[in-house]
Amino acid sequence: MSMVNFRLRHAWLVVLSVVALAGCRTPEQTEARLKKKEELRAAQEDRREQARAERQGRAAVERCSAYIYRADPKDTAQPFVRPLVYAGEERIGGLSIGQSICLRLPVGKSTISIRDPIAGLPGPEVASIDVEVSDVGTVYIRHLRFVTAVVPLPTGAALDWKTTLDVVNEDAWRGRK
Repeated sequence: MSMVNFRLRHAWLVVLSVVALAGCRTPEQTEARLKKKEELRAAQEDRREQARAERQGRAAVERCSAYIYRADPKDTAQPFVRPLVYAGEERIGGLSIGQSICLRLPVGKSTISIRDPIAGLPGPEVASIDVEVSDVGTVYIRHLRFVTAVVPLPTGAALDWKTTLDVVNEDAWRGRK
């Protein structure tokens, strides 16, 4: 093998290494990228709300005064069921595991509730929380479901679970904890 071929092979290894490392991100870059994605999602939700408000002939609320998120990734009871979120009596939508929904609430006291769907229809209320919304800060609400007992039945077993809603800080919301 000639010395030229040997050097060309090594040159290609150096080039490939540089190209591979160029695609790597630092933790700060990853955090900034995730933040940018969340901002883009919020902007997209703002545009949807604006269009919805125009169709209904009402004024749109400008910002997310509250976020609700589902933080139970180990939900073995019903992982594919999307609990329904309500603000007062208004249905907001279904909440998947890890998902966050922007709530545009008026300033003052609001009631947020969760209902489990039964055959695709809203079922009974399983949890609710009263939150105080201000025009300065944002409220972060965590939906958590966990198994409390395994109930033996003649045909097998059933899981009993509890659903909670609580107010958390922004870091818990960002980490979906």
